[in-house]
Amino acid sequence: MNSRLIPHFFALVALGAAAILLRGGLLPWPAVEIAAGIAALGIAAWALLQPARAAAAAARCALENAGALHEAEKAVRRKIAEMQRPEDLNSPLREVRRQLQTLGVDHDSASVQVVNEDGNDFVSIFPNTTQDISFQRLVDRAWPQESTNVADYPWVIEVWQSGRPHYDSSTGIGVWR
Repeated sequence: MNSRLIPHFFALVALGAAAILLRGGLLPWPAVEIAAGIAALGIAAWALLQPARAAAAAARCALENAGALHEAEKAVRRKIAEMQRPEDLNSPLREVRRQLQTLGVDHDSASVQVVNEDGNDFVSIFPNTTQDISFQRLVDRAWPQESTNVADYPWVIEVWQSGRPHYDSSTGIGVWR
């Protein structure tokens, strides 16, 4: 039963019982008025408690969300700590993707951008990247500009320089941000 209907249900039961008892002559008329007053009081008390119940539910939800985020972060940090060589970066990336799905975050992919020392080029490493030049970039970050990545995605360098995350909610179809 919907929790909003519970006080109304009890009020109807109380009034119905009073009506039955009144019809049978087992209950005097003032008792019906008392039953109606008690039912109305119950509805009023229920209505007064609703904001407190809503606040408690919101606090419980916030606590559950914080706990879920904490567990997701711990899982990713554990995978990072297990890394032994550059190629092991696939494991934390897969874990990031798994945790985002667990948290209900709709996303296309998860990747890490490795920026060269000069800040004029970067490579992206995605989960399940095979051993290639991208992993070598993790070890030797001194390479000359070889791509148009910075021109195509200038926000990556801005994030790298500032240390502040970037979010663009208005990405176009077919364009990743």
